[in-house]
Amino acid sequence: MTTTLRNWWRNASDALDLMWTEPLSWLVLIGAALWIALAYRRDGRLNMMKTVAIAGLGVWLVAAFAITIYPIELEAPRADRFEIKSIVPLWGTIEAIADADGYWMDEDAWMRQRQAIADARGVPVETVNLDRKVHGPGLSVVLKDPIGNTVLFLPLGFLAAFGWQDMRDPKRILMAGAAVSGGIELSQLLFGLGSLGTIDDVIFNTLGALFGWVGWRVSADAAASIRRQAIW
Repeated sequence: MTTTLRNWWRNASDALDLMWTEPLSWLVLIGAALWIALAYRRDGRLNMMKTVAIAGLGVWLVAAFAITIYPIELEAPRADRFEIKSIVPLWGTIEAIADADGYWMDEDAWMRQRQAIADARGVPVETVNLDRKVHGPGLSVVLKDPIGNTVLFLPLGFLAAFGWQDMRDPKRILMAGAAVSGGIELSQLLFGLGSLGTIDDVIFNTLGALFGWVGWRVSADAAASIRRQAIW
């Protein structure tokens, strides 16, 4: 699992390095800077919590875009994007976990595989020794996507709650996470951008935003407790 997460982080870092050359990344960061400047002009002062939240969300959006959308040329063909496991909640994840250690081919599929090998080699099919078990990638590899998708959206939940009073309701965090993730996945599904867009990604992204909110809630409660103890 540690190796899998390390590889996921390395791939994400590589994508982010490439993303700094994309104009969209700079537009996002410039937009965040303008938002901060307009807030300062309106209020006559900087709200540090909002400033940190806006700047952090700008960087996070660039990172999320880099990891999920770029590069488009290395991903699955569009025909694969409308499989039932891409649109039925948790179907693909459950199937992947079930097959993590491998599965047994049914007899017809096994016979077809043996016949194909025999034809390619020009030998009788009876001489082809083929294991009926197809070995899977292992649970740690299968869990890379759900864990990665959850971790990716932690900053959204934390920073949104940190910067805005209105976003301290967990329901709003859930809606924000689902909306942002849904937009990313829909673009992947409809336009063939980035990795394979699935409903499971939306579910785990949204959970990640909620866990980020939980992290903010725990931090805020701990800070309040420290302040109370300091007063006493």
